[in-house]
Amino acid sequence: MILKKSLNIALIIFFTFLAAVVLLPFLAKISFNKAKSMEKDYRWKVAEKRYKFAMALGRFNADYPYAYAKFLAAQAISKNNSTYLRKAIDFFSKAVTLNSSNAEYAVNK
Repeated sequence: MILKKSLNIALIIFFTFLAAVVLLPFLAKISFNKAKSMEKDYRWKVAEKRYKFAMALGRFNADYPYAYAKFLAAQAISKNNSTYLRKAIDFFSKAVTLNSSNAEYAVNK
């Protein structure tokens, strides 16, 4: 009886973990796409929150910090603020750390 309950608890924990592993990248991609859409509509505060949320969920995807860095660089130019540019450089370096080929295809475009 105790073994059966332990097995059920272990299976519940396993399937919860499995669901989280499957859903987190999906939710990150949805948030990322929404952030790009908000950025195009000049809803920059909402876009920034979405980018940060996508990076929190998809910590190992280099596309998220790269796109956020491009967003920050655009903010630096439009607002003439070097703080955004420093943040952008940090996120560019984070993207390169996650995927070194990311910088190569960005430079070659």
